[in-house]
Amino acid sequence: MKITINAKTFADTIAWAAQALNSRHPAPILGGMLLETGDGTLTLSVFAYDTSRRITVPADVTAPDRALLPGRVLTELAKNLPKTEDVDLTTDDREAVIQCGKAEFRLPLLPVDDYPTLPETPPVAGTVDAGELAAAVTHTATAASSDTATPMLTGVCFDIGDGCIDLGATNRYRMAWRTLSWEPVLDQDDVPARVLIPADMLTSTVRGFPGGPVQVHLSERLAAFTSSGRTVTIGLLDPEFIDCKARIEEASKDRTAEVDAAELAAVVKRVAVLAERLTPVRLSWTDKGVLVEAGSEDVGRAAELVDCKLDGEGLTTAFNPAFLLDGLAAVGGTATFHMLAPAKPVLITGTTDPELRYLVVPIRLSA
Repeated sequence: MKITINAKTFADTIAWAAQALNSRHPAPILGGMLLETGDGTLTLSVFAYDTSRRITVPADVTAPDRALLPGRVLTELAKNLPKTEDVDLTTDDREAVIQCGKAEFRLPLLPVDDYPTLPETPPVAGTVDAGELAAAVTHTATAASSDTATPMLTGVCFDIGDGCIDLGATNRYRMAWRTLSWEPVLDQDDVPARVLIPADMLTSTVRGFPGGPVQVHLSERLAAFTSSGRTVTIGLLDPEFIDCKARIEEASKDRTAEVDAAELAAVVKRVAVLAERLTPVRLSWTDKGVLVEAGSEDVGRAAELVDCKLDGEGLTTAFNPAFLLDGLAAVGGTATFHMLAPAKPVLITGTTDPELRYLVVPIRLSA
């Protein structure tokens, strides 16, 4: 193999692919990064069983070949190269020689024939705008759980509809639901009705696309996303999932209160300083505004009033401040709280992202 490529392009390409590297995996071969050259292109691939990444970029190729290099070392090396120079990379049977400016590095090669074959991407199910996909995933994935003891709650659910995808996530105490428009390619009968994608992998995937259309590939066991020469595959979770849409629709809208999301969030952050660990902030909704309170006699008390427009009788609700702040950040603009009773789930919608529905379960206050 012999190629010449811009150092910044080289570093950016490696950094993107390296996000799939798993240094803790018991198979050392999976710590490698596969380099393959073709007619004027360089393709880098990383495989970690539950996910894989492949990216293709232009390069000046003199001798096409394939080689497997130590991934973490190559990533750190590329990150620190002078970005105004070109990189010359050559390989023989034993090592790779990387030259950039006056610097030269020699890396031992890993056995390329032992590297697993990357999974084939399923057929393209449809396309979606990269920015809209990233926003929808970011706003819903925040409600997913990080506790792997219940894998179902660590995923983002895709319910595939005719011309739209409904995204949902929950950790039992909060729930986010977002409808995303897309352009189907396959008939709906040829696409799984529901897939459950690990939230952390999905979030890092959608943030890495530069823009434009993203092709979504779906099968019963695998999801893949391709855009701008980049492909990510993600192994799916068991699609058994809470019916988020039904829970959202069940949320009563007998009382509503409109409040500036950013203003309320700032007040919650200030007041929550005096909220002890695992204790809530209390919101008392009245015609005069919403009074945000936290604390106790032992640690001190805090209270601040925020203007709101209440439609219905007043009530007091209490929330985990982190869950409430995530919801306010997601909906943005003017937030509308839909409430029935102090202990019933509260639905929050907003003007910044009208398609988002955020449901949070209040904390029951002691008498």
